[in-house]
Amino acid sequence: MDATERGSRDPLRPDRRRLLLAGLAVLPAACATPVPMLPPPAVAPPLPQVKLGQRWRYETVDLYRGEVVGELRAQVTSLDPLVVALADARGAPAGEERWARPWDVLVEPAYDLPQHFETPVPLLPDRLEPGAGRDDATWYRIPDSSFRLYWRQRLRAIGWERVRVPAGEFVALRVQRYIDFRHWDTWREQPWRIDTLWHAPEVGRWVQREWTGEYRWPGRRPVTAYEDRIRWRLVEWAAG
Repeated sequence: MDATERGSRDPLRPDRRRLLLAGLAVLPAACATPVPMLPPPAVAPPLPQVKLGQRWRYETVDLYRGEVVGELRAQVTSLDPLVVALADARGAPAGEERWARPWDVLVEPAYDLPQHFETPVPLLPDRLEPGAGRDDATWYRIPDSSFRLYWRQRLRAIGWERVRVPAGEFVALRVQRYIDFRHWDTWREQPWRIDTLWHAPEVGRWVQREWTGEYRWPGRRPVTAYEDRIRWRLVEWAAG
């Protein structure tokens, strides 16, 4: 069996599903703090549309330290294909997001290395209403690698919340993704992530997003290790 085949094993094994569910029980307490939910709109808002020149600026918070550690700027630079260019506080390029449509991502640079998905991965449900959700499985690659690595996620819309960020106060739909995947670093065994975003229809994008995860580091005495724990909070935005 070659390396590509090893990276393409069946992602639906029951033991991995059990591991993901067990991992959710030990998430940081802040992720599970109850938040008052708002009544849903009488009519579910439409899924986002984008315009050339739309832009958003976020502060980047390290939740382990509770400190602002940087800035992320995002701007729609192309509609066909749909591309959102990213930059840091100095305006230096920081990669780009590529989308099949405004809520289905093809290239995701949010984590440690950009992930190129074989089929689009949704960040929002098909309907912006509490309880909506979907389960998806696909494969991804990282730059300069031919390995196919699996990605399976369970997405659920939790409810509408009032969220305060530096840009102001917004009514946003909180959406959580529980992710079971194979990491490109083969030393990271049994990894999983949780990625939560707060989508505000008036902004056309999330006003807040955070992610974290964990994995097992092998050895004679395997240990549990943790990924970054990052939050982005909207500072300002323009409709384009």
